[in-house]
Amino acid sequence: MATDMTVEEAERQLAAIEADTAEAVAPLKQRVEELEVDRAVREARVNSLTAEIRRLEKEAQSLNQCTSDNALAEIILTDEAMTLEAKAAELEAQLAARNA
Repeated sequence: MATDMTVEEAERQLAAIEADTAEAVAPLKQRVEELEVDRAVREARVNSLTAEIRRLEKEAQSLNQCTSDNALAEIILTDEAMTLEAKAAELEAQLAARNA
């Protein structure tokens, strides 16, 4: 059995369906907006942490270079100290030979 519906009735039903749909979709749209904001906040945090990691990596490289430079300086100074101690011992021996 076919139902005869006037254009006005069909338009009212369509308007009611559209209103129901808009009502059902509104909370979903709001949730999507909230999630987009959350994603943007998280992305900004990731970018901030990435920048901090890069800064710390550069600082670590600098500290490693300083440590390397300090180790090299210690080797050089130890060598120079040993050379000076040997010269001092040699001079003491010469002085003792002269005084003898």
